[in-house]
Amino acid sequence: MSVDNHRATISEDALVLDAHIEGRTMKKARVIVTLECNRHCGYCCNTPAMLAQATKMQSWDELADDDEIMITGGEPSLLTPREFYKILGQIHRVRKPSARVYLYTALYVPWLPLEALDGIQYTLHTTSSIIDVAAVKDLENRFVGLSKDFSSRLRIVKGLQYQVHITPPLWSSVKLQEWIPDCPLPRDERLLLAPGVEKRTKSEVSGLRTRECRVLIRTKSENRRIC
Repeated sequence: MSVDNHRATISEDALVLDAHIEGRTMKKARVIVTLECNRHCGYCCNTPAMLAQATKMQSWDELADDDEIMITGGEPSLLTPREFYKILGQIHRVRKPSARVYLYTALYVPWLPLEALDGIQYTLHTTSSIIDVAAVKDLENRFVGLSKDFSSRLRIVKGLQYQVHITPPLWSSVKLQEWIPDCPLPRDERLLLAPGVEKRTKSEVSGLRTRECRVLIRTKSENRRIC
């Protein structure tokens, strides 16, 4: 993977968010909204050991006291727009006014309601395609006009085979990173399974079938779906 050094500076330092609000530790919830994914990364975090640490949510009201709510998966963008909007609506219904809602995704789809989020973390994995890389520009076009407080974070996993061109002022943070083995959960975060998402056994995780990608790519000559 290479980055156009004339247009971007990749920081090796992790983005450090303010972990305290008025002297108290922030409460953060990482919410798995689906276990389905369109990738087969060898370093996937959704192992039985990791999922064993997750708490099954009984109600969306359990997020009412959190300062940060992170929507993750699996791949959240594989949900249908209706499914995603329903989840986001539940989160907005229960969250306190000061809470921030972020989406963690590696798949850009045009219908993502960025205006209803406080930020997005877009990750380019070693298995990402040239379409995923090209989506960086699509995201940048969407960032224009959003609130100046919108958090736009780009993570590029070392080993990506494509060149990435970015416009630095449009990103809050860009990081080139190694994937951390065993995916340790930060001490200040809770890992939760959203209502309707079930824990998987080892055989279920290894044999998990992915949903067909619903990414519509429009070209001059055709419309086609790709993963």
